[in-house]
Amino acid sequence: MARLGQVEREAARAEGVEERERRKIHANSRATQVQELNENLELCVSSLQQLLEATLRIDHAIDFESMKQIRAVRTFEAGDLAVPGPPPDPSAFTVPALRAAYTAREEERMGRLRRAVEVHERRNAKLIAEMEAQRKAVDSLRAAFEARDPRAVVRYFSLVLDRSCQGADFPNATRMAYLPESKEVVVESLLPPVAVVPTVTTFTYVRASDTTTSTPRPATQRKSLYAGAVAQIALRTIYQLFDADGPGHLETVVFSGYVDTVDPATGLALRPCLISVRAARAAFGALDLAHGDAVGCLHHLGARVSKSPAELSPVRPLLRLVSKKAPAEEIVLDQAQEQVIDLERGTVTPGVTGWVAVEARR
Repeated sequence: MARLGQVEREAARAEGVEERERRKIHANSRATQVQELNENLELCVSSLQQLLEATLRIDHAIDFESMKQIRAVRTFEAGDLAVPGPPPDPSAFTVPALRAAYTAREEERMGRLRRAVEVHERRNAKLIAEMEAQRKAVDSLRAAFEARDPRAVVRYFSLVLDRSCQGADFPNATRMAYLPESKEVVVESLLPPVAVVPTVTTFTYVRASDTTTSTPRPATQRKSLYAGAVAQIALRTIYQLFDADGPGHLETVVFSGYVDTVDPATGLALRPCLISVRAARAAFGALDLAHGDAVGCLHHLGARVSKSPAELSPVRPLLRLVSKKAPAEEIVLDQAQEQVIDLERGTVTPGVTGWVAVEARR
């Protein structure tokens, strides 16, 4: 009995050791998960703070040659069709029926081989034709862009902005018009919602209760981070356009940033303008974007900036792109706010690709 009790005590001790080890492994795993959450938070905040800085290190000009597709022409592989079937025993060739059967099989194989070659050549011809057409289209775009064709200018600068990666949670929706007489490009972009700013400052793993707690990010910090992000998006967009403009097609960029949201009072969709700025090349080039404050740079340019972007306080855009199909007597600038422009009293400049730029009245 004494020996049996000792065995049971040793087994219990071993089980206790195993249980403590399991708890330790579990706690370490949870702590690692929380550490990763905090690292992701830091990365998110850092990315928001470096939106402008990141784009200053990139050459945004598009090399038209790099846009041309290069498709490898496939080599024909005949496979088993290239291998003649085994001939019958030589003595069988004296039998007409056997000789005819072998000849028929070979003719059928050669026929399938010819058809396979024809299919391969047609596919390669189609591939080459598509590649040549695409390369000619790129050459046409380059020639039109160099000639300052408005549609080509819009296409080129739209590609510049499309290549700009701001983050998975950032909308990539932009519309643009080019005014060749004034060498002015008008850009409207969707801004990310305030939700891109983390609501949490840090996560903490509590081992005693095996729970994870979070520290809320102060509202003032969220507002500041969001306002800074909005300002940086405006500046980086303008910078990218001027930086990509090798031929000097742009003298002025007008940028307006909007955000898609819902009016909590009505449940209706809203798209308020949070920032609108007109930047001349010379004035913008004089800014030290690498060291200046983004919001301060915008104020220096005379931008209209929301007093509280996080609270969606709107500003009136300097210009608004509207469809040429809109009635001539009135164009709704912001349907949610029912702001209407009378074209006879507003300034309307013909744009391109179905848009006109309307000078908003103060």
